Amino acid sequence: MEDRVALLEARVGELAETLSRVEGRLRALEGSGVAAAPPARTGGLEEDEALLPRAPDAARVTNVTGLVGGSFLGLAGAFLVRAVTEAGTIPPAAGVALGLAYAAVWAFLADREGGRGRALVASFHGFLCVAIGFPLVFEATARFEMVPPVVAAAATGTLTALLVALAWRRDLQALAWGATLAGLGTALALLVETRAGETFTALLLALGAGSLWLTYGRRWHALRWPAALAADAAVAVTSFLAARDGGPPEAWKELSPGAVAALALVLVLVYPGSFAARTLSRLRSVNPFEIVQTLLALLVGYGGAVAVARAAGVGATGLGVAALVLAAGGYAVALAFVEKKPEWGANFVFFTSIALVLALSGSRLVFGERGATTAWCVLGLGAAAVGARVGRVSLQAHAAVYLAVAAGASGLLGAAVDAFGASAGTPWAPFGGSAALVASAAAVACGVVATARDRDGLRVAPRLPAFVLLLLAAAGAGGLLVTVLVRSVGASGPAAAGAAAAIRTGVLALAAVALAALGARTPLREARWLVIPLLALGAGKLLLEDLPAGRPATLFPAFALYGAALLAAPRLLRSARRQGSPRAAAAEEGRDAAPPAASA
Repeated sequence: MEDRVALLEARVGELAETLSRVEGRLRALEGSGVAAAPPARTGGLEEDEALLPRAPDAARVTNVTGLVGGSFLGLAGAFLVRAVTEAGTIPPAAGVALGLAYAAVWAFLADREGGRGRALVASFHGFLCVAIGFPLVFEATARFEMVPPVVAAAATGTLTALLVALAWRRDLQALAWGATLAGLGTALALLVETRAGETFTALLLALGAGSLWLTYGRRWHALRWPAALAADAAVAVTSFLAARDGGPPEAWKELSPGAVAALALVLVLVYPGSFAARTLSRLRSVNPFEIVQTLLALLVGYGGAVAVARAAGVGATGLGVAALVLAAGGYAVALAFVEKKPEWGANFVFFTSIALVLALSGSRLVFGERGATTAWCVLGLGAAAVGARVGRVSLQAHAAVYLAVAAGASGLLGAAVDAFGASAGTPWAPFGGSAALVASAAAVACGVVATARDRDGLRVAPRLPAFVLLLLAAAGAGGLLVTVLVRSVGASGPAAAGAAAAIRTGVLALAAVALAALGARTPLREARWLVIPLLALGAGKLLLEDLPAGRPATLFPAFALYGAALLAAPRLLRSARRQGSPRAAAAEEGRDAAPPAASA
C-alpha cells in the first residue's frame, strides 16, 4: 500500500508540473509577459509538452497588422496631399515638392529602422516610399505636365538610387527589387508618354549599369535581368524609330540619330565591356546571364547603331573599323590569356564568339559586299589554321561559319543549286570568280582541319566543322563541273534536258566514289558521311528525272556510271574499315567506349 501511495503522489506531482507549464504558455499568449521557467524536471512526461497544440505567435501577428495599418495611414497622408493640391489649396509645384518630401520621410524612417535591425519594419517603410514617390513623378510629368522630361528622369533616377542604396546598406533585398522594378517601369512608361527617347534611354542604361555592378557585391544576381532587358528594349525601340524609312514618326520627330547611335554603343560598352573587364580581372568564368546579355547587346546595340548610321546617310565605315579592332582584340585575348587556362573553356568560346560576330559585321561595313567575301575567306583560312594548331574545335567552327557566309554572299550556293536542280532551258546562276575563290578556300581549310591533332577519337559533333567545309568545297566543285559540261555539250531543245540529267547523274556518281576514296585514304573520315546520301540522291534522280527526260543515248552513260559507283563506293568504305586502326574502326562503328574529349 505504501508503494502505491508513493506512486500516486509522484504522478500527481508530474501533473502539477504539466499544468504549470500550460498556464505559463497561456499567460504568454494573452500578452501578460513571458511565463516563468517551469520547475526543473527529473524525468517522466517530457513528451506531454510536444503533444500540446501550438498557437500562432500573437506578438508577430500584432506586429504585422500594425505595420499594414501604419502603411495605410501613410498612404492616406499621400492622398491628402494630392487632394489639397487638386483642390487648388496649394500650388501644383508645391504639392509635388511636398509629396516628394513626404516620400523621403518614409525613406528616412526605413533607414533608421534598418539600422536598429528591424528589417521587416524597414521594408514596409521603404515600400511605402516606393508607392508614393514613383507614381507622383509619373503623374507630375505625364498628367499635370509640370515637370519636363529631363527633370522627371533625374527624379526617377535619384529616387531609385536612394532606395537601392538604402537597401544595399541595410541588406534589404526585397526593397531593392521593389525600387528597381518601380524605377524601370516608371522610366519605360515616361519614355512612351513623353516621347523623350534619348533622355529615358540614357536613364535606363544608367540603371542597368548600376544594377549590374551593385549586384556583384551583394550577389543579388537575378536583379540584373530586368534592368538589362529594360535597357535592351529602350535601345531597340529608339534605334528602330531613328532608322525608320523616311525618318522617325511625327510624334518622335525630335529623336536625334547621332544621340540614338551613341546610346546604342553605350549599351555595348556597359555590358560586354563590363563582362570582359570583370572576367579578366577576377579570373572567373562567364555565366549564362553574361552570355545571353552579350548577344542581345551586340544585336540591339551594335546592330542598332549600324542601322541608324546607314539611315542617316553618314556611313558606317568607322563602326566597321572599330568592330574589326575589337574582333582582333577578342581573338588575341582568347589566345594569349584564356588558352593558357584549360579550365577556361567557356571564356575562350565567349571571347572568340564576340570576335566572330564583330569580324563578320565589320568586314561588310569596311570592305563592302564584294570585298567582304575575300575578307571572310582570309578569316576562314586563318581560323582553320589556328584551330588546327591549338586543337580548338570552336575555331574550326569559326572557319566553317566565315566560309559559309562567304558562300552565300558570293553566289556559290545559288549556282550549285541551279547546277543540280534548275531546268536546262532556263538561265543558271553563274559561277563567278568570288564563288570559285570561296570553293577553293573551303577545300584548303578542309584539308588544314583534317590535319588537326587528336582527330582519331573525335565524336560526331566536333567533326561538324570539317564536314561543313567539305560540303562547301564539294558543292562548289560539283556545281562548277556540271555547269562546264552542260555548256560544252551545247544541246538544245528536248535533248538538252536529257543531256543535263545524264551529266548530273554522272557527276553525282563520280563524287560518291571520290568521297569514298577520300574518306578511306585520308584522315578526313567526314567524307564518308556524304557517300550514302549521294548514292540515294542519284537513285532518286534516275527515276524522277533521267527516265522521263532521257533518251537511250543519255540513259546508257547515266546508268553505267551510277552502277559503277554502286559497286566501287561501298567497297572503298569497307576497305577503309578493314585497313583502319582498331580504335578508329571501333569509333566509326560506335563501339569506342571512351574516346578523348575534344577541346572547345
